[in-house]
Amino acid sequence: MEALAYFEKARLRYEELGNEQAVAMVDTAVDTNKNMIAGSRNLMSEERFKNIERFYEEEKKEKGEDNAYVIQYGLNLAGMCLYMNKMKAEMLLTKLVNTSRRVHGANHGITRQAMSELQSSKERRILVPSRSGAIEFQALRYEEGGAKCIVQGPVEEPRNVDGEGKLTVAANHVFILHGSPVVCQCLGYSTRSNREIDGKIGVARSFDGKRGCYEVRFEDEDLGSRWVKRENVRILFELPPP
Repeated sequence: MEALAYFEKARLRYEELGNEQAVAMVDTAVDTNKNMIAGSRNLMSEERFKNIERFYEEEKKEKGEDNAYVIQYGLNLAGMCLYMNKMKAEMLLTKLVNTSRRVHGANHGITRQAMSELQSSKERRILVPSRSGAIEFQALRYEEGGAKCIVQGPVEEPRNVDGEGKLTVAANHVFILHGSPVVCQCLGYSTRSNREIDGKIGVARSFDGKRGCYEVRFEDEDLGSRWVKRENVRILFELPPP
């Protein structure tokens, strides 16, 4: 609620300055925060997400990363990233945890929230089909050279880890959720396109069942987004060091 009050003040200030672009970004941020408070997980458009991200960067540049409101808004942005791009969420939250500890202290509510969301960003959620529909699990690791995936769940909110079990499922029966970090493994494929993306990391986006491909948005912006065969996409459980 403090973040919403801050955005309203910011909007008035930008209106006085005649900065229409900033006003539009604040309006988007307010709408998104209200949706988050209401518990909505609907994915926003890429353009709206980039506008919010740009607004955060501008506020951080103007006020500094140690500003309390900037930290709070960084957490809100990270919360959006949890559903859009977990890789970006984890990298942002790692920084925010350190900043909040320095500014607020280790036991402050904001710091604890950042730590909790950082843990969530490291979870790799997947869907496993069943007769009653797709069931959400947390993927833990691959075994047997990537042929099998060890999963824990089913995951329900609020989560009860003690009541969950562990299963071994075929890796090709696992559907990676939107925004999850992945790595492409195209060894043995000689096409130029496959050589370019072999070993590259990105985030999974949509899945095309007819083609059996994931749309992968690569971290390397030069690679952009590409459709990659399901068998060549693997969950990335740990991000490489920055």
